[in-house]
Amino acid sequence: MPDTDTAMRELAEQAAQRLSGTCMLVMQLGEEFEGADNDDDFCRRLDELVFCCEGCDWWFDQSEMAESDARDRWVCEECAE
Repeated sequence: MPDTDTAMRELAEQAAQRLSGTCMLVMQLGEEFEGADNDDDFCRRLDELVFCCEGCDWWFDQSEMAESDARDRWVCEECAE
């Protein structure tokens, strides 16, 4: 049986897959994700995988973050233009 930290990281990977390309909120993912956004391991892993653009509120893979704004804001390349 996986430990809690591993389980939360795996849950974050599932959440990232479901969020990517949407404008959903984490709380809209379903019961299996309930309360996960309060877990440090879940949030850390989710941030490693995807980000919610501060400009358009869509979820993107981390590789799609605009480099020019990456230090100040989490925005996609399109919103940075």
